[in-house]
Amino acid sequence: MCLTLRKAHDGNIDYLGDIDEPKLCRSNDYQSSDENFQCISDTDELCIKPEDLCYQSHCQDGTDEQFCDKNRGITLDTTICDKQYESVRSEVENFFCTRQFDANKPTASYTLQFQTFSDSRRTLFVLIILLIDDTYERIIHSYQQLTYIYIRDCQTKFNIYLLYSTRSKNLTKNDFIHIDIYEKISFTYRKSFLIPLEYPLLPVHRIAVQLNIPCTNDRQENCLNQPCIHGQCIRYSNNSNNDSFCQCYREWTGKYCTISYRCTCSSDSLCIDISSNNRSICICPLHKWSS
Repeated sequence: MCLTLRKAHDGNIDYLGDIDEPKLCRSNDYQSSDENFQCISDTDELCIKPEDLCYQSHCQDGTDEQFCDKNRGITLDTTICDKQYESVRSEVENFFCTRQFDANKPTASYTLQFQTFSDSRRTLFVLIILLIDDTYERIIHSYQQLTYIYIRDCQTKFNIYLLYSTRSKNLTKNDFIHIDIYEKISFTYRKSFLIPLEYPLLPVHRIAVQLNIPCTNDRQENCLNQPCIHGQCIRYSNNSNNDSFCQCYREWTGKYCTISYRCTCSSDSLCIDISSNNRSICICPLHKWSS
């Protein structure tokens, strides 16, 4: 579900586990921390590890067991997040168990600084910035989403961090940053940008980019050697080599849109893709927000 924007990041926990409050139960300076589930009513603001969920409650108010399936018919010898219980976990349990990997910050990362310009002065845009590897699965390691409007942000420089989903970076794979731009109100697609990543041996990279949002949304439907099975071929706006990609239809992903998945975005939102930890990437309607 999507949360009303005014309730997000307001210091009050609306979603179980504080997922609507990004400052709570988070580490500083991008250091690793796996204590990312907050008890709702504990006065000492207790943050616990996902491995403690559904096993020997640590929250005074019981929120760390509130979502646990009590009718499983088995006795847990350890946390529900243990791999041996993967096949019997509910969707909610699986969400909190896989969410622990969000908080563990890998050693390799990209710092992206960019400035954006647009000839549409009063159009509200949403930018989806993704760190992707160039494989058949087209795995999205991490992503950031931000809104942009010219009259407010024309001189703003945005700084974001993109982190790998695993500790050891695979040097045999080519990685790149992919940026999609949509109109926030109508969900109209504008353009996509490709930022190739060089020097894969370095653990940390800093990249500066300037983007120009075009006033049209022209698409290149027919791309050479790019069979998009469940999607359409789109050419990158800023690439002189005429590189293209498959923009997949809802609930399809992969380099050629051949891998299906279940989108958990609300019906009034736009489902973009799925991240490496099986969380749907959504663009919510205006005045709504989701983690």
